[in-house]
Amino acid sequence: MRKVSAIILSISLFAALTGCGGNTYTISVPDASQVAAIELTESGRSVAVNDEMGINIIVNALRNVNSQTKNESIQDYPVNAEDIIYVDMTLKDESHFSVFVYERRDRYYMEQPYNGIYSMKERDHDTVEDFMD
Repeated sequence: MRKVSAIILSISLFAALTGCGGNTYTISVPDASQVAAIELTESGRSVAVNDEMGINIIVNALRNVNSQTKNESIQDYPVNAEDIIYVDMTLKDESHFSVFVYERRDRYYMEQPYNGIYSMKERDHDTVEDFMD
């Protein structure tokens, strides 16, 4: 019995050390001071946010994401989602940071394709969505 327990413990330790058993992703939303402009796109309509206050509001809403969900992002675009807003930040170094913000089954998410899907509070989702109005 000890031998079996030792083998199971060894396998569990190996899986933990090698990262087996699920991917853990992280998302690093840029600091507002790094953002030159934000473009929001929903259903073919785009809104540019260039003012410092608007940039701060959106960045803070995105930085408030909760933990990563158990769902993986395996496509370029979210599926089975409603009210999808594409958020494209142009950074001052001319690089881009892009995510999707959306609703699915009365829950709110931020997704970075091939990185991860993160849960959001409704108020943070609504903060981003308010800029589309």
